[in-house]
Amino acid sequence: MKNLTISLDDETHQLSRVQAAAKGISMSRFIADLVRERTHASTEADAAAERQRRLDALQRVFDAPKLQISENGRMPNSDERNARR
Repeated sequence: MKNLTISLDDETHQLSRVQAAAKGISMSRFIADLVRERTHASTEADAAAERQRRLDALQRVFDAPKLQISENGRMPNSDERNARR
């Protein structure tokens, strides 16, 4: 565990001390919990945004026009697929 020194204005220090006391925890634990919650929330939000970006990309692929690859109702064989046109 690492130690960190921070500076707070008097009002913020007093309000933090009161809230920490109301929860029955130290100021150090109170501030650490706030930082942990904020850090994890932003990490989770980033992960959710990335997941949504990927889902949107997949949806664009599925919504794209369909390619007609069958000829006369049958799929081309490998020679037909690889023929240079």
